[in-house]
Amino acid sequence: MSQHTGDSRIIGDLVQALYGLDTVPERFHIYQQTVCNLGFDAVCYSFEPKSSFNPDLKRPPVFEVSPRFPLNFLQDYKKNGWFQDDFTIREICEGKLQAKDWKQKEKSTQLKEREKHLIRVAREQYGIKNAISIPTMKHLVGLAGASIISFQDDASFAALKRDHLTTLTACTQVFNDIIMQQPAQLVKTFVFDKLPKITPKERIVLRELLSGVPLKQLGEASGINPNAAKNHLARLRQKFEVNKTEQLKYKLETLNMMDYL
Repeated sequence: MSQHTGDSRIIGDLVQALYGLDTVPERFHIYQQTVCNLGFDAVCYSFEPKSSFNPDLKRPPVFEVSPRFPLNFLQDYKKNGWFQDDFTIREICEGKLQAKDWKQKEKSTQLKEREKHLIRVAREQYGIKNAISIPTMKHLVGLAGASIISFQDDASFAALKRDHLTTLTACTQVFNDIIMQQPAQLVKTFVFDKLPKITPKERIVLRELLSGVPLKQLGEASGINPNAAKNHLARLRQKFEVNKTEQLKYKLETLNMMDYL
């Protein structure tokens, strides 16, 4: 059996397995097993909801991570705001969706010095000797991609890329595309962690807003004073970082939040 035939079978088996499951974590488990079966050591899939995305990157993405991925790196990545220096996120925002070898990018003139420094920190302090970022999406729903890492030496990693990068990229895109077909599961897995905390009365106001209740009548059916409902709405705009109620409604509709309020 040729390598091409074998890799095609890998992709086909992954598609079949993913469609046989319901939740994002279950599907990620199968995807990361496929990545490891190709010879790579670990993978981190990240998703940044577009409706909560800020151009100044105040918040880190949300992750699904395989067991061998260095969790201490991700913890410090969030805590220290390193996502602001992540060249992969910047390039996805710029629409550059090609696979990216960290070490090759580090040697290029395309990165800022602080972006190169983050790659060195990942290697020297967290043992991530080699890595590939595979952007999968810049879409109305959000930004997404996977970082696949290896603890092997440069020569072994180069062989892995030569033999399996095309298959790795295809498997990663397949995983992304299939989980994006179930927005409710996507919201449940990735978005909840990024939403601000809301009070029970704010939840009522949001439900009525998404149900099409006129602004002047928000809260009435639940016994909330109209002025109080107006104040709740103002706090909700502030929490969700929008200036207008129409923007707030658009955010929540984009995330299919009605099912969760």
